[in-house]
Amino acid sequence: MTLQPGRLQLNARSFDCKTPHPPCGHFLPMSGEKGSSEFIHRLLRRLPSMSEEKENPKFPHLSLSHFLSRHEKKGIFSRFLCGTLLLVQIPAYALNPVPGWYGGIFLGVSATPNSEFTFSPPVTFVGPNATISASSGSLSHSVLGNVGGEIGYRFCDRYRIEGEVMYNNNHFKQLTLNHFQLSSTYYPVPIYPSSVAFTSVENTNDAHIQGDTNTGAFMMNFFYDLFTTGHDGYSTVVPFVGAGIGYSYVQNNLQFYRAALDSSIVNPTLSREVFTAVQTRTTYAGQVIAGLHYFMDDFAWFSLDVRYFRTGSSNPTTKYTYITPDAVYTKNSSTNLFGNNTQLISANISFNGAFDFG
Repeated sequence: MTLQPGRLQLNARSFDCKTPHPPCGHFLPMSGEKGSSEFIHRLLRRLPSMSEEKENPKFPHLSLSHFLSRHEKKGIFSRFLCGTLLLVQIPAYALNPVPGWYGGIFLGVSATPNSEFTFSPPVTFVGPNATISASSGSLSHSVLGNVGGEIGYRFCDRYRIEGEVMYNNNHFKQLTLNHFQLSSTYYPVPIYPSSVAFTSVENTNDAHIQGDTNTGAFMMNFFYDLFTTGHDGYSTVVPFVGAGIGYSYVQNNLQFYRAALDSSIVNPTLSREVFTAVQTRTTYAGQVIAGLHYFMDDFAWFSLDVRYFRTGSSNPTTKYTYITPDAVYTKNSSTNLFGNNTQLISANISFNGAFDFG
């Protein structure tokens, strides 16, 4: 509510009448006053003296005493009316995020770029009655997601440091192999002289793959919250940026299933799983983050963010296993089906709350 030019502004930041009364700060919510109720009570206690102020000689019809005189200066109705106006005009709180410790959880969807790899020299797995070889290829993933939690500390309003634990999972979508060959006396499958793609489609009679990449990480993140000042303190919608460094554990599991063959050639009860590859590695990791907070009050907020996560490069040993009806054969090799690093792009929603509730 604003009355000009005597200027009576009934809001949480200004109550400035051109009269010999105490400054407007006397009527503002003071530190420690939560919400507008204490402000209203202090203002209502001042109404009797305010109602006795001198008429504004230039604009008598805009003075507060003239306004209250129409409704009984010291009466109950004037207090009720002014209190109602304040309740309408004053926001629920003036945002001032509490410093100190906080905690939260997050959930998101994630995708990982295709992994390109080259075997130099071409990899060949030779087991009893079987030969598998390829020169290069690529591996793609399906979109899935991640989950995690964080504990952090806010200081100087805008700065936060936090520890984060994250787990991410993405299933394999398609494996493409160049100059791939698979021959076996157990399974008379054809030799592929050029490129061949195996998808992760289940319930098919064709050869296909299954498997996933599991990523776990502990990150130390640093954030800067870009608070902007509104008409009543900070805006409740706050952009933020951040970056993190940490340590990661990555596990890749791949299973290759042969095509279903005529039962007169192969016993139909035999497993179709004929080849597996398992790789694990631990290495450093980093991420960059950008997003928006929405503060519900000084103590709790929701966030939406986008993150780019990447592990360091490494060349771990991969364990390859060939499965026959009567034996299992394994081979460890530094040749890598899964690329030398893991990359994730994720969109996340999180909820955080302060441990100190005042």
